[in-house]
Amino acid sequence: MGNALEIKNLTKKFNDFQLDNVSLTLPEGCIMGFIGENGAGKSTTIKLILGLLHRDGGDISVLGKDFRKSGAGLREEIGVVMDESNFPANLSLKDVNSIMKNCYKTWNSEKFLAFAHQFNLPDKKTVKDYSRGMKMKLSIAVALSHASRLLILDEATSGLDVNMEIDPAVNRDGGVLDYCRLNGITIQPWSPFQYGFFEGTFIDCEKFKPLNDCLEKIANKYGADKTAVVIAWLLRHPARFQPVTGTMNEGRLKSCIRGTEIKLTREEWYEIYLSAGNKLP
Repeated sequence: MGNALEIKNLTKKFNDFQLDNVSLTLPEGCIMGFIGENGAGKSTTIKLILGLLHRDGGDISVLGKDFRKSGAGLREEIGVVMDESNFPANLSLKDVNSIMKNCYKTWNSEKFLAFAHQFNLPDKKTVKDYSRGMKMKLSIAVALSHASRLLILDEATSGLDVNMEIDPAVNRDGGVLDYCRLNGITIQPWSPFQYGFFEGTFIDCEKFKPLNDCLEKIANKYGADKTAVVIAWLLRHPARFQPVTGTMNEGRLKSCIRGTEIKLTREEWYEIYLSAGNKLP
């Protein structure tokens, strides 16, 4: 098995910014999280990989090929989702399907329309009437509907709001959770302790007293804290989550590690689920 992506000493200079000697290797069959501060050069690197910007130095190999020499053929094998949808506002699902069919030799209309149905995309509306989340789902459906061997995602989940504290939020992922679970695709929940964009964590929040009481009871049983129990709950989820905890706090990291050692019973898992205000089908 070779490498899906290899970058060596990649350099790009702008008037007020410089990407300097970036190197990385992504083996085939692996997932890589590309993390950095705003303005660190993440999107610039992606555009350089895709040949959308001219590099000043370095080498890029995509699926063993140089994009500058094999761009047309490589596009068949790369699925790309950028942080903004770039589809013209007047297009419908039918229009997107027709256009992509002429762009990709390996385009699969049946698969695209199946994704659109799973993602609850309206076939009667045009892109201009889509929410931000719908536009991102459309981009994901396109990226997955041709012979993609490499997926490059630039904040692809922006706008999906799977974990937002809104009653229908559990269903607003359009079946993404079920699809990933059934097809062996790993999901990485980011900021799993948050309950909104700005509100903060639900742990020790009075607004979620029944949930915190339940977490504390189970934490006491295992000699751990509530953070560890939350991680244990996520790891017991049928979707086989890989939680991503963006913290530099040593105590929080130790709690997360402790959570990997806790094996919740089925009864405990559902007790937490119900205490959060959810209902069983």
